[in-house]
Amino acid sequence: MLNYHQQYDISNGIFITYDQQLDYRLLHSRHGQNVREKMKNIFPYKKYESINKETFILTCIYIMFTKSPSSYRSMVGELREIDLKEITKFKSTILNYNDYIQKDIKYIISEYGGNVTYQNLVRDFLDKKIQFYTLWFFILFSPDIDINILKESRVFRHIYKKLTFIMLFLTFKKESIDNLNRIFNQIKL
Repeated sequence: MLNYHQQYDISNGIFITYDQQLDYRLLHSRHGQNVREKMKNIFPYKKYESINKETFILTCIYIMFTKSPSSYRSMVGELREIDLKEITKFKSTILNYNDYIQKDIKYIISEYGGNVTYQNLVRDFLDKKIQFYTLWFFILFSPDIDINILKESRVFRHIYKKLTFIMLFLTFKKESIDNLNRIFNQIKL
């Protein structure tokens, strides 16, 4: 059970992490009691009192990743509006990442025959044909990709900001990373 102050700390910390493009997770807020009490009138804390901390964190991450609200107040509005079924689906996508990556790899091989360009991957990601972590691991494991050159593209900078943000909050075991590296070496960029 999360009380209002815990929800406020987590959601505000996640908003700041995304908005300021921090390279570490922030799950707390330095706002004083006055600021917190002003937000309490619009914050949907009762909606989230019965869910666990992990699910609330995922809800906030999902909002920042998919909606990109421009202010904390907008994020709170999204917290009011979001259907928790979307979060359940998002959580399933994350937990079953290995299955989704295998599916994405099969799609990429069938579509591009093992030789795929970065532009193809970005288009497939934007068209929701591959998952965000598939694109992330392609970038991570490809020795031929120069991130600095890709960052010259405004579209890539936007995508990279989102990918970097979400991957801050996801952790993978070393064995999983090694396995993913082997899988992604099947395809050359």
